[in-house]
Amino acid sequence: MSNTNLALHFDLTVPLARYVVQNYSLLSFPFRRYQIQKVWRGERPQSGRYREFYQCDIDVVGDKDLPLLVDAEMPSVIYQIFKQMDIGKFMIGVNNRKILQGYFSFYGLTNHCINEAMHAVDKLEKVGVDKTRETMAEKGIDNCLTTIGC
Repeated sequence: MSNTNLALHFDLTVPLARYVVQNYSLLSFPFRRYQIQKVWRGERPQSGRYREFYQCDIDVVGDKDLPLLVDAEMPSVIYQIFKQMDIGKFMIGVNNRKILQGYFSFYGLTNHCINEAMHAVDKLEKVGVDKTRETMAEKGIDNCLTTIGC
C-alpha cells in the first residue's frame, strides 16, 4: 500500500458541516449529533497538547436561531454521561459569551465597555487576575471584577 492511500481524521467539525450541507433537505432541525472518535492535530502540537487524542463532540445545528434551551442542554448531557460513568466528583465549566455580556449589561456597562471587558476577561487565564484588573482599571471598568468574585 502506498502512502497516497492513507488519511487521518483531523477534526470532527468539517465532516459534520459537509454532512449537514449534503443532507439538508433530509434532516430535522435542530439537528443533533453526538460523536466520539480518535483524531489527530494537523499542526505541531503546543506544549501540553497531544498530536493524537479522542475528541468528544455534542453538536446542535439549526437552520435559523437556536432556542436558548439548547445551551442548557449541553451541560445536562455532560452531567448525565459523567454520572453514568461514575467518575466521582466533577465540575462542568460554562464558557458562554452571552451570559457574561448579560452580566456586564446588568451592571450598567455600555456596549463599548462590555466589549472592552470581554476582551480583558478573554485573557484572564493567560495573564492572571491582577493584570486583568489593571487592564479593566485602565478602561474604567475594574469594579466589574469585584462583583463577579475575581
